[in-house]
Amino acid sequence: MNAASDAQVHTELYERFDTLLHNRGLEKLDSLGEQYLACAGLRAPATPDEAMQLLEVGVEMKAFTRRYAARKNVDISLRVGLHCGDATGGVSTVPAAELQRSRQQPLYRL
Repeated sequence: MNAASDAQVHTELYERFDTLLHNRGLEKLDSLGEQYLACAGLRAPATPDEAMQLLEVGVEMKAFTRRYAARKNVDISLRVGLHCGDATGGVSTVPAAELQRSRQQPLYRL
């Protein structure tokens, strides 16, 4: 892919991801290049199923990405990671997520 088509793919995927999050009352924190960060429970009171909501959105994102890649005939893979616990924020959010991603081994593959 060239830079223009790569940017278009990111735009189309991220717009769909935004919709999936919005439909479940979840929030996008940031997108930077190939990283897309989302969360639950920051603005609204925590609910018992918010981790499950994020997991289900992750499964939906992977399914959409597979369909999109097949339809556009492009090679795309998507890895979804979840963290439950205290939230960190500010300038360190993306580097902290990248550090966590690079050090973690997946427990399950979707």
